[in-house]
Amino acid sequence: FNWNDPPQELFDPHPFARDTPDIAYTVGRRVFAGLGAILGVAQLRAAMADLYASIPPLGSLTTAELERHLYCTGGESAEVRQAFWRFVYANAGQAPAPPLDYCG
Repeated sequence: FNWNDPPQELFDPHPFARDTPDIAYTVGRRVFAGLGAILGVAQLRAAMADLYASIPPLGSLTTAELERHLYCTGGESAEVRQAFWRFVYANAGQAPAPPLDYCG
């Protein structure tokens, strides 16, 4: 990640939105590359495989659920939350600490 890059919004916060922003197809790839650098590519792949195996047929996954899963299975790295905060949710500054029961 280049933490000096401007914040980017890769998801629509509206709960019924079903249109992925076009920027998600370019910046999103960089987000996953950055997550691979933080977590390690093998660990990121394993975490993603576990996550998708847990989704029932015709199920869905929110961006917040993806973030939580990668944070919790990735050793609770603050960089994972910061990456989502800045490059997915388009927020400046520091990501807030997760609730105490976030991974529990």
